[in-house]
This record gives sequence, C-alpha cells and structure tokens, in this order.
Amino acid sequence: MDRPAPNKLLTVSEEAGLILWLDRSAALHLRTTKQILENKCNSILSQRVRLEANAPPRTCGEYWSLQFLQDYPRFVYRIDNLKELAREAAEDRVALTGWFAGLKETIEVNNIEVRDTYNYNKTGIWLGIGKKEKVIVEAIKGRIKSGTTTTHKSCILGECISADGNIAPPLLVLKGKTH
Repeated sequence: MDRPAPNKLLTVSEEAGLILWLDRSAALHLRTTKQILENKCNSILSQRVRLEANAPPRTCGEYWSLQFLQDYPRFVYRIDNLKELAREAAEDRVALTGWFAGLKETIEVNNIEVRDTYNYNKTGIWLGIGKKEKVIVEAIKGRIKSGTTTTHKSCILGECISADGNIAPPLLVLKGKTH
C-alpha cells in the first residue's frame, strides 16, 4: 500500500487525485473553499481507514489546506465576489458584441434620435447574503469566474438617464405584501 511521505497526510497518488479534482472544478468554474478542500481530504482519509483494519479515522488539521496549497503553488486563495449565473452569461463579450450590432441596426432602421434613447440601470441589493469568500483557484491573473445559484431576498434600485443627459428620479422597489 502506498504510504504518505514524512510530514505528509496524503500519499503522492492521493494528492495527484486531489489536484485532478481541483483542475476539473476550476474547468467547471466551481467555487472551491478551504472547507470543501478539507472535506475532500477527509473523505480520502476515511476511504483509507476502511482499507486499514481497526485504524482510527484521521482528519486534516486546521492548517492542512494552507500547507497543501504551498506545495502546489499553481493554486492559491483569492477573494471571490458572488455573481448570479445569468449575470455571468450576460457579460459574454461575443453576446454583447452581437447585441450592440443589433441595436445599431434598429436605431438606423427606425431613425431613433439621441433624445429618445434612454438607459435604465437597476441594481439588486441582497438582504442577508453577499459576503466575499476566499476560494481556491488557479494562480492566474484576472477575475475569478464562478457563479452562484443562490436565491435571495432583495430590493431593487433603478436609475434612468437619456443619451442627451435628462435624468429621471430613482426608483426603489421593495417586496410587497399580498392581502
């Protein structure tokens, strides 16, 4: 049976499996936190216990994940801001380029003037969610690409301005009650 090296909790093949799992998680843009990494390590250790007769279950310590990431500098902890999957998809450069080409054509065909062009921006204010969180990602530059399917309660703040500078008063939408 493969044994861990001195001062190591996992064997070389177990660490290789964990790195493969991190690679696949990164490719799928999944959020991997310190706790998730430690749970995966503990799962590997619990499988090993089943193979060793009467061995007490081992778990990784509080600082195991930090040491693991030091051994594999390709992965680092970074701060991840939660973003809804729909918003992530809406920021696709190819889709945006196509949308603006269609907008330009619509403006030209319908002879729409600047004073008749308005921009409405809304932002949701999440209630009880939205903390930043440290996640494990590949050590590359750029924004972290991960979405969330989290449902939440929110209120909406909207603003509207025309292309020639006219500003409408802001709109605040709160959750209503049904009677």
